Amino acid sequence: MSDQCVVAQYNDPSHFLTAIEVLEKAGFTTDEVSVVRKRSDVREAISANVKDSTSDSPPTGATTAGATVAGGAIGAALGTATMIGPMLVVGPIAGMVAGAAGGGMASAVESWGMQHGVASRYERAVQEGDDLIIVSGDSVLINQAQRLLHTVSYKSLERYESE
Repeated sequence: MSDQCVVAQYNDPSHFLTAIEVLEKAGFTTDEVSVVRKRSDVREAISANVKDSTSDSPPTGATTAGATVAGGAIGAALGTATMIGPMLVVGPIAGMVAGAAGGGMASAVESWGMQHGVASRYERAVQEGDDLIIVSGDSVLINQAQRLLHTVSYKSLERYESE
């Protein structure tokens, strides 16, 4: 597991889904990208896609968002994400969170240099409705992810490195 990550926080679901699409088009995989969302947000996006996919009408914003979730490797993994409390977690962080001894996401991401308080803040943000994309890897990969995520409107975009 890498000792670096970049965390993008979104309070707009369409920007979150666009960021996933940007990373997928750049070749990022579920081995490098973790996604954390509220359980209900994932269900709504997937159900919007299922409902609209049977319609003959032109695509809507909800359909586009749902298609993004169901279309790529990272987005499609949301349908089979690990449930941890009120959150759905996809990617390398899922195993770390599930294996963390009672500390949840906060304990799991400390190996990437994130302080426990910062991780707890992210966890609360997800519980309140924000979405997270966490990319972990070497400095070249993190630089690329940071540049790509910077192109989509975000609430916060932070890089963490262990010392």
